Amino acid sequence: MTVRDKENDLKFLVKENAKGNISELIMLVGGDKEFVAMSLVGDIDLNEISQIANGMNIQGMDNLKKLKKNDKQ
Repeated sequence: MTVRDKENDLKFLVKENAKGNISELIMLVGGDKEFVAMSLVGDIDLNEISQIANGMNIQGMDNLKKLKKNDKQ
C-alpha cells in the first residue's frame, strides 16, 4: 500500500502468516527532508502495533495509523 501526503510518500509492505496476522511489516517513508525504513518481524497483530505506536515518541511510528488490516500488498 502506498500513501502520499503533502510532504512524504509512505509505502507499507506486509507478509501475512497462516493465522491471518502479519509475519513481516516493512514501512518506508520518504520525502525531501527525511527517509525512514522500518522492518518488524514476528507474529504481529496490526491493531496492537498501532496502539503501541500511538504511545511511542519514535519518528515514523505514527504512520502505522494509516495502515488498515485489510490493505495488503
